[in-house]
Amino acid sequence: MHSFCEKDFLNFSKSLSDEVFKAYTDYYKKKVLNNNFSIEYTNSVYDIKSEHKIDTFIVDCILSFIKQNYSYIYDNANIHMEDYQFSNNKDFINLYIDPVDGSRSADLNIGDPCFMIAYSEKTKDVKFNDLKSCFIKGLKSNDTYFTYKNKGYYVPNGFSYKLEEDTVTLLTNKYSSILKPVKNNYKNITLSNCSVILRDGYGMRSIVEQKIDHSVLNKVYHCFSHDITGIELCYTGSCRGIAHIMVEARRHRKGNKMMVSDGFNLIPYPFVKSANCIITSLDGTPLDDVSYNPKDIYDFIACINNELLNEFLEYVKK
Repeated sequence: MHSFCEKDFLNFSKSLSDEVFKAYTDYYKKKVLNNNFSIEYTNSVYDIKSEHKIDTFIVDCILSFIKQNYSYIYDNANIHMEDYQFSNNKDFINLYIDPVDGSRSADLNIGDPCFMIAYSEKTKDVKFNDLKSCFIKGLKSNDTYFTYKNKGYYVPNGFSYKLEEDTVTLLTNKYSSILKPVKNNYKNITLSNCSVILRDGYGMRSIVEQKIDHSVLNKVYHCFSHDITGIELCYTGSCRGIAHIMVEARRHRKGNKMMVSDGFNLIPYPFVKSANCIITSLDGTPLDDVSYNPKDIYDFIACINNELLNEFLEYVKK
């Protein structure tokens, strides 16, 4: 069987993300030319978490690209993707792919919908800590986030890069330099001077079980959300001062259907952890040893350090 290391994964992910970026851009050029910014679902019966036409289009694009260009992955990997799952029943690797995180925002042409992929060498009984590496590309910003050798990297639009043996080289037309990994250098961050991303209910807070005491908003410096989980996790994990805490607490029931944030949203888990940030359940329990299933439901908190996390936990309802 073909060998597969982290460098192979990242080179594959970059090639795949470039293909997705091109397909996504072409798709929305047609929408713009037709002055069409409506939300387009695959089926006539839908709700806010239903499959979008852009999801179906990009899933087909991904499968075609892998089959044609990486047949050994197509023939051996277990591919877990939103709205698609295929198992080769081989102990090769598991791939976890969110083709377009934020498809509703994509239809409305807001925020930065993103392509996300992670992998694990373990194929059964996978835990969060088994996610070995991840790769995220903003489909509007063209910003890239990934992990390599247990370190996180952020590559802004306009730059390219090359993976070396133990480092990453940042490239432009005129020069190259070693790209510094993300560093968590925060000091003296408390609720009073922190920024919080609070996501608690798809705009339906009247029917969502309130899990966060909103009086905390009077205690923090800034609160916001772009409604795209993957990119917001990268904001937190990149330690650029955008966000110090991110809260995902959207689980609620609408009729007989559970409206939730699934495990695909946590594909950036290795990136956040690479910067020594923390991801826990709403009660503060680390997710490292929790079973990872992209179809499962996860409410969570991502935070830059334990001290700030403990301060925030006082506002999580028991």
